[in-house]
Amino acid sequence: MYQSFNEHALTLSLFWIQQHHQLPLERISIDLADRSYLANVLNDLQITVKPLHVIDYPMILEKRVEQFDLDEIEAFHTSLQNQGSTRLALTSVHAIYDRLTAKGIPCLKMLEPQKSIIDCLKEAKTIVQLEKRNRAQIAAGLVKIESLNDVSKSRSKQVGAIKDQLVQFAKTIQASIQIEEDNLKLFGTKGSIADATRQFQSFPVFTGEATKIQIGFGFGRTVKEAENHAEMALTYAKEAPYQQSVFIMTEEKRVIGPLNEDKKEHNTKTENEERQILAKTLQISTANVNKIIQFVNQRETSSFTSNDLADYLGVSRRTAERLLKKFATHGYLTTVGEEMPYTKGRPRAIFELKLSMHILKD
Repeated sequence: MYQSFNEHALTLSLFWIQQHHQLPLERISIDLADRSYLANVLNDLQITVKPLHVIDYPMILEKRVEQFDLDEIEAFHTSLQNQGSTRLALTSVHAIYDRLTAKGIPCLKMLEPQKSIIDCLKEAKTIVQLEKRNRAQIAAGLVKIESLNDVSKSRSKQVGAIKDQLVQFAKTIQASIQIEEDNLKLFGTKGSIADATRQFQSFPVFTGEATKIQIGFGFGRTVKEAENHAEMALTYAKEAPYQQSVFIMTEEKRVIGPLNEDKKEHNTKTENEERQILAKTLQISTANVNKIIQFVNQRETSSFTSNDLADYLGVSRRTAERLLKKFATHGYLTTVGEEMPYTKGRPRAIFELKLSMHILKD
């Protein structure tokens, strides 16, 4: 967990420097997550200082840790020291403190007020409690097994083999299981499903010749809610063109799947009022609107073909074309070109959606 230093910690640190080093601010180099902290402190105290030697790294607050560059921060402090512009470095980063002190550059770590430490520990405790509660949510699983073999004896043997594998899986995740002909119900916890699926990435493959297995898992605060979500997830599994399809619907009605394949996630509900209006205008579900917008947002380019959309949605090209036609009819889709992937046949149209940024924003 990142210990966030705020105006309180900065004010305390600057006061300590003034008391023990009597250094003016223009002789101090400072790194912190957001330079506005310093601007707020100076504004409140009605202090004007020029020049200020400050570097910030807001990507930490925005969870873009991969863009955080320790070398850049170290070079900032080192350069100012070597130029004689500053006499002390004030840092919010322990690693920077270690690097600068190893070079013999005077450095102070941002002081951490006791209240901030206590607040941080309380927040960490709350997060752990929420995660425990989240993992303990009820998980319901619905499994439908279809035999593609018409011979009764062979069919019974194939389905029986799949059932045995599912019973073993249920034991592994400590779930109860109910078997009704070719349908099975599992009841466990969200945490056990998360562990068994590597955080909803993959799912055990149940082998069986000439069988089709469709599985829907649902999470909820009650058994009924979890079962309802499992039924909705199962409908997605039934529509998927795979021999084994596994989908999950979370307590927030977020659909994840198909596991083991090119997994995607989308919301079946939306609070974006413009998307709801768009869905009504096009006379399609908000779930389909969400899927298409997510498809566009995930692409490196804004243009696409009906085949691209069909592959993403896991539907036929004709179905994708019908959806796109609704967008085009109402002026939300434009043709920007065409491609000829094969030497023979008709060229494919290349499209772009014409939607406002507010609708496209997740």
